[in-house]
Amino acid sequence: MALEEGAILARFDTTDTQLRAREALMSVLGDKYVVALNLAPATPRWLAAIHADPMKLGLDLRGGVHFLMEVDMDTALGKLQEQNIDSLRSDLREKGIPYTTVRKENNYGLSITFRDSKSA
Repeated sequence: MALEEGAILARFDTTDTQLRAREALMSVLGDKYVVALNLAPATPRWLAAIHADPMKLGLDLRGGVHFLMEVDMDTALGKLQEQNIDSLRSDLREKGIPYTTVRKENNYGLSITFRDSKSA
């Protein structure tokens, strides 16, 4: 444990120990202090003395974060189809183009039935 730039820096051997210590500190300190988990460099003093900074690794080389997002494509395309129908109805009304129906079709398509052949 050390005081560095007005903050207390505590190093732990494992992530599990770090997380347990964080919970313990938060319960003791309450809302008056911030307990933050950071990646602090472990550069030896002799190496820091010659201004040899640690190499900054990207998340992929540090163990990183894997983010996977699954999308329900049927739902997404269905919502897009609804938005397109609403938008098309508004545009037709705004431009004064008379139509009878705008309806859903298979494969997320849509069809428009106009009142007369001049509108088509």
